[in-house]
This record gives sequence, C-alpha cells and structure tokens, in this order.
Amino acid sequence: PEDVSIVSFDDAKIQEARTVKVLSVVHPKFELGRMTARNLLRMMHDPEWRHHNYAYQFPVAFNAGNSVNDIRFYKAN
Repeated sequence: PEDVSIVSFDDAKIQEARTVKVLSVVHPKFELGRMTARNLLRMMHDPEWRHHNYAYQFPVAFNAGNSVNDIRFYKAN
C-alpha cells in the first residue's frame, strides 16, 4: 500500500488465501442473478416488459482489506 493501492469490485474468493487483502466493494451476486433471471423470464412471456426500466439499487458492503494506504497520511504531509 505504500507504493501501489489495489481496489476490487467483487470480493473474489481467490483473495481468501492471500496475505494482502484487497479493498473491495461487495455486491449481492445471488440477488442480482435472481432478479435478472426473473426479469428475463417476464420479458420472454410479456412483450410489455421489454420496455420496462430495469434500474435497481442494491445494498453493498465494503471490505477494507490492507491493500490501500490511509489517504489521510497524504493529506497531512
């Protein structure tokens, strides 16, 4: 983190065995897949749904990890 900061958007399981834990935004993969499948099925059976707005907001979590230095360090110097 002193030289390079790494940020991820998926909290991938591959990171579990690493000594460097990547800062990550975690999104609800199962819920996103479930809603997508439901909407695709509705679109296949109901032509009106093909013009529906599919914007959704999901709650996300934040795993701080240890791959990013504290930005306050740079602001203070």
